[in-house]
Amino acid sequence: MTGNHEYYFRVEDWLPVFGHLGITMLQNEHRTLKVAGGAQLVIAGVPDQAAQHYGGAGPDSDLALAGAPDAVRILLAHRPNGIAGKAGVDLQLSGHTHGGHLFFLKWLISSFNGGLVQGLYDLGGRVLHVSPGTGVWSGFSCRLGVPSEITRIVLRSQGKG
Repeated sequence: MTGNHEYYFRVEDWLPVFGHLGITMLQNEHRTLKVAGGAQLVIAGVPDQAAQHYGGAGPDSDLALAGAPDAVRILLAHRPNGIAGKAGVDLQLSGHTHGGHLFFLKWLISSFNGGLVQGLYDLGGRVLHVSPGTGVWSGFSCRLGVPSEITRIVLRSQGKG
């Protein structure tokens, strides 16, 4: 899945480079993985909404999950706009907000992202995690009181019975 900045810097040139590096960019599509015990895991991705301003398709979680099996579903969406709750997704992983950059700006960043800035959210039984990321945006290259983060997501089977 792409973020907004890929579109600002010629996404059409970058997508083939990612492909040559063996990176699968999920643009309104999914892949089904086989996991332990023969279970399936669906990983879906949607492009950032900025794609619409550059001649591309915007995020469409229904299209991304079309034909996906009834299994655990994880959606990769750059912006934490809560589309997971609408798309039959178990977990949405997002970023975009950089955690607010500066601790005193979290309220402002929150207002642009539906109150979703950083951390784990319950969206009506669906789970959304918003990572503040590891870097900074070059247009505003600092962090204060908002540490970088590499998130580790561990999925465990709840088993039967």
